[in-house]
Amino acid sequence: MSLRYLHTMVRVTNIEQSLDFYCKKLGMEEVRRVESEAGRYTLVFLAAPQDKGRATAERAPLLELTFNWDPEKYGEGRNFGYYSNPKVDELYKQGRLEFDRKKRAEIYGRIHTLVYEDQPYTFLYYRNSFYAFNKKLRGYNYSPRGPYHYGPGFSSIYKVKN
Repeated sequence: MSLRYLHTMVRVTNIEQSLDFYCKKLGMEEVRRVESEAGRYTLVFLAAPQDKGRATAERAPLLELTFNWDPEKYGEGRNFGYYSNPKVDELYKQGRLEFDRKKRAEIYGRIHTLVYEDQPYTFLYYRNSFYAFNKKLRGYNYSPRGPYHYGPGFSSIYKVKN
């Protein structure tokens, strides 16, 4: 299977500063711009110089800067990515206050169910493990599948002498 990068949207609060960063500092180039008086927004589509021809013809790969003319206020909920569900926020509050592990697991399970039902994103990757490493040790060698899938494994780890 072959995958290609097509499009990413970034919401910006200052279009001039954002264009300065993406174009002047990162070297991207503006491909097209859409301004909507009715919707009160500006969309600026950027591409890397080597992708500009394809981005113009196929509309991909593109970075879209979305600038809303009217200031937006996002709540201070626990949710990331501007997904907002008051039930999820309330369950997070309950979960933080619940000390019984079984009850807390039930609360967080309800959060997972709500997010699954709302489907705010299509998750392309799920990390099923987290790894911790001691700062005093060096020589870790691991693959994207985790630290135990590349050789020489544990025999490569060493402690730095003080």
